[in-house]
Amino acid sequence: MAETLGEPDALFRAASYRVMTAVQSGDFDQADRCLETMRTLSARLQQPTLTWNYTFMAAGEAILRGDHERSEQGAEAALQVGIESGQPDAFIFYTAQLLSARLQQGRLGELATMIEAAIADNPDLSAFQAWLALASLQAGDAGHARELLEAAAADEFASVPYDILWLASITMFAWAAVELRAGVVSERLYELLAPYHEQIQFIGTGGEGPATDLNTRGNMKFAAAWTQLHWGRMVAERSAAGDTEKARELLTQAQATAKTRGYADIERRATQALQHLD
Repeated sequence: MAETLGEPDALFRAASYRVMTAVQSGDFDQADRCLETMRTLSARLQQPTLTWNYTFMAAGEAILRGDHERSEQGAEAALQVGIESGQPDAFIFYTAQLLSARLQQGRLGELATMIEAAIADNPDLSAFQAWLALASLQAGDAGHARELLEAAAADEFASVPYDILWLASITMFAWAAVELRAGVVSERLYELLAPYHEQIQFIGTGGEGPATDLNTRGNMKFAAAWTQLHWGRMVAERSAAGDTEKARELLTQAQATAKTRGYADIERRATQALQHLD
């Protein structure tokens, strides 16, 4: 409709929402086309709000593809545009994107203090509690991560607001539950995530990848390495016929991708898992 009416501002906003829904449904070609529409229109119209919107969305796409260097550069550029144009969400969006970049770099633990400050400033944003659990894990503080997970699980995650951040929060709590081997909590999280098994967690500022085939189609390198790591560890522990060979294949793939792409935490853990397998 916006195209028919010749309304560039409306077309930009429609494309912005379509990027999110296209990625969420795994339609990566459509998402790329809409992101290009946003880039073209923002350059043409030179409206600060549209420029900021495109810049942080491009950084979010880079996060999803596992390109943490490009995502961090984009997040910083978006922050500058956002501050200069008075965007009230500029810093909170930047924080979320910086956390995603640091997670992929294996450096999320460095930002625990920043996350705690974000929780104090934004108590209604449940995703930061999940981020703090992951940061605690990367910092080697499994006890604190478990406390945060158990606090959220006390009401079976009913207190996590069912809003645009709900799936992100539940996904990150699930990551923490897997690392902590929290069996009962993991069962509940699995039930909550099961209806979304064909979708990708993406809200424009960033997101995380799902299972293998979508990771491959979407060229989501970090998500692919993360999946290979945990899949490899799982089959290694299962120890059924052929599992040792399968685990070695998956862990080697995770290690190689992580080394090439700078995913330090995944590289370290894949190396440890391969040594244990040997």
